[in-house]
Amino acid sequence: SPTAASEPTVGVLPPATPTEAASPTVVPTLDAEPSPSATVEAAPELTVVDFPEARSVSVAAVADGTVYVALGQRENLFVARSSDGGASFDAPVQANLDAPAFVMAIERPAIVADESGRVSVGWLQAGLVWYALSEDGGRTFGPSRQVTSTPREFPTLLGMGVDEEHNPVLAWLEGHGSLSVARFHDGGNSFPVSRVMEHRVCDCCQPQPVVVGGQVLVAYRNLEEGEGGRDIRDIYVLRSGDDGETFEEVRVSDEAWYFPACPISGPSLVTDGEQVYASWMDGRNDDEGDLSETDIWFAASADGGQTFSRNVRVNPESEPGYYHNLPSLAVADDGRLHIVWETDEDVRHVLYYASSSDGGQMWAAPQVITSSDDGTERGRPQYATLVAGGEGRLHVSWVDNLGAHVASWTGE
Repeated sequence: SPTAASEPTVGVLPPATPTEAASPTVVPTLDAEPSPSATVEAAPELTVVDFPEARSVSVAAVADGTVYVALGQRENLFVARSSDGGASFDAPVQANLDAPAFVMAIERPAIVADESGRVSVGWLQAGLVWYALSEDGGRTFGPSRQVTSTPREFPTLLGMGVDEEHNPVLAWLEGHGSLSVARFHDGGNSFPVSRVMEHRVCDCCQPQPVVVGGQVLVAYRNLEEGEGGRDIRDIYVLRSGDDGETFEEVRVSDEAWYFPACPISGPSLVTDGEQVYASWMDGRNDDEGDLSETDIWFAASADGGQTFSRNVRVNPESEPGYYHNLPSLAVADDGRLHIVWETDEDVRHVLYYASSSDGGQMWAAPQVITSSDDGTERGRPQYATLVAGGEGRLHVSWVDNLGAHVASWTGE
């Protein structure tokens, strides 16, 4: 079972040259064509669009059916737009017009969008955190803005959420186990940055911020000392009612996971505007304590993140040695919950999908979205993000040896 992420092997095109204007004149040559392997088991009506030259990817969707995909290629960040529910995408446009981007599969670009046509992206480069905004549905992007004014100490693993007025909240790790948050109200002209946790965060596990009812919530994997000096790496939520000035800790895990190293696996956190939902991986049932057996867990909060429910295992009881990892949650307009996660099995690597119609207390049997035994050389599907769009459509992105991909289908 893996203890660290592996990088996909993909082709690299010559980098597109950023332009000074908000509307770039250079059209990147990233491909976006339907995949010949679009039909996979147990996922009816699945449509897959491939971006073979991209090395990192995230997806966003809004209720009107528009879908956006953020693509990292070399030192550039592109955004492609779909107006047909993910069946096809327009030519990608460059989002980092005047600042390079640090591109790795594990360093997914952050992207959020709304129905007014505002699309926000965030990325990292040279010790700085960056942000750019499109106000015309991702067709053009404004200038790159520094979230941090001076280089930070090894910023990594950026996550982003927005409030009802599309003001972003960004969270990332830096240094050795510290967590920083940036929150603003003025359209991105300034980002007050607060380092809210010092040396108590699992330092390779991505945080995830959301805003619900005026509260800023950030899910993360903590690092604390347990019985006998052993490390505990459990899931917490930081909660702020004063726009990120101060935070309180709320425990989400209801059983301690003792593990002596960073599992490189952060939590997923989403909200429907009232309820808050969290999912994560841990190995509380792994008697060997070596990541040889892990599970996907879920918890919900009905009080704005002040308390969380008992933990529910999402994946069915599996064979010993199955490594379930990196869940991504989505909540649809009808209240149904959806989740994807990676599993390393004995003979294949799988991206699974499941849903729940009762608030996450019970989950349907998982379906396969893609796997390494499909007759291609794709290898392990990794770093998936799942979002719910309009008319019950679901969209998931991931990377593998064949590049980046976005699959779309109608959830049941």
